[in-house]
Amino acid sequence: MAINASEPNIVITAPPGSGKTASIVGAIEKYSGEHPMDKIVAITFTRKAAAELQNRVAALNTEISTIHSWSYRQLQRLAGEYNFVIELLDDNSIKELLKQICIKRKQLYINQFQLFSFVMGNYNVDVDEKLKRIFEAIRQEYVKFKRKNCLYDFTDLPQYLLDMLIQYEETI
Repeated sequence: MAINASEPNIVITAPPGSGKTASIVGAIEKYSGEHPMDKIVAITFTRKAAAELQNRVAALNTEISTIHSWSYRQLQRLAGEYNFVIELLDDNSIKELLKQICIKRKQLYINQFQLFSFVMGNYNVDVDEKLKRIFEAIRQEYVKFKRKNCLYDFTDLPQYLLDMLIQYEETI
């Protein structure tokens, strides 16, 4: 279906092993053949998926990247064009914010390494479900704090890019 789609933007979501990569490769090959001068961008969520896709379409003029890497490159382009500095929270700043949230919530017993790992996207942290719910509540509070204070970390790169595109009335 994706291979024969006529739309310029295609989103494919499906479980592992269902043929997403093969569909994307087919769609890229077809589109590239029909529109050899157009730029094609294929965005994945993991480096492994990006590398696999790159191996399969190496000969085609296609930019393949993870969503975070692509967002960062686009932010760099905008920063150069509009002369702003990309500011991301570093790991130590994130850990300090999480620690302050734990103190405020009187949850001093929490393993900060596990919490940091969870907040940065490792939702498979080896803790029981009750603690995962606490981690999720802290993560939500952290996200709310970042949004309120216009702060971004690595996980926010797509949102950061969107915010800058809106601010400078740009489109991609």
